[in-house]
Amino acid sequence: MFPNIAPYASLSALATLGSPHFIPMTAIEPQRIADALRLTLDFFRRLEAIQHPESVYHLVSWNYMPASGSSLIHPHLQVFATSVAPNLLQQELDAAQAYLKAHGRNYWEDLVQAEKEAQARFLGTIGRSAWLTAYAPLGVAGDVIAVVEGARRTLELTEADISDLSQGLVRAMAAYDKIGIYSFNMSFFSGAVNDDHARFHLLFSPRSYFNPALGTPDVAALRNLFNESICMAYPEEINQILRPEFAEA
Repeated sequence: MFPNIAPYASLSALATLGSPHFIPMTAIEPQRIADALRLTLDFFRRLEAIQHPESVYHLVSWNYMPASGSSLIHPHLQVFATSVAPNLLQQELDAAQAYLKAHGRNYWEDLVQAEKEAQARFLGTIGRSAWLTAYAPLGVAGDVIAVVEGARRTLELTEADISDLSQGLVRAMAAYDKIGIYSFNMSFFSGAVNDDHARFHLLFSPRSYFNPALGTPDVAALRNLFNESICMAYPEEINQILRPEFAEA
């Protein structure tokens, strides 16, 4: 881990996934991911220990391969802590807080329970993490969400949670690889201390080129200027494609 030359926040670092310059998506092992995530948690705990004022939201993002916006082939994580939540995270936290006030229940727990009962978008559970395809995806090939039961923020993840999330990410990668998608964005969504309305979750969003020969990205004016998402299939259809990789979950 080392400082980020293009920081996302005042406390911003990079964590590499080892020495190989290129690792194919299907060759990334769960242990490699888990080791990198443990390194990021150690960084966050050190910030927490010194009570740094920016140590509020502890976030990790991963842009894998150029279609995701990555400027490097070498696999690495963006690691940052900030006292100001990114826009979408803040919107989620505000909505979850309003839901708790209106219904007396945690939104994320209700979501997981509803998806588990309906089954159409539910992929499975790995330890405390519940995996599902997003009902309103941001990506053109759908999104995968993992919600960790009982964890409000990144620093409440256990060693087992880290291993389980790493295993789930590898399964998502394997599933998308089979349909010819080899790039993705991944981000942590975390609450702050005592945010009882929050549940830690990660969002995995595959990325691709609309025209690989021209390098045409999968984000055009509708998404970039109007913030309107386009998905090439229904989430329930995408779920059926991904589900075999999660069959053991």
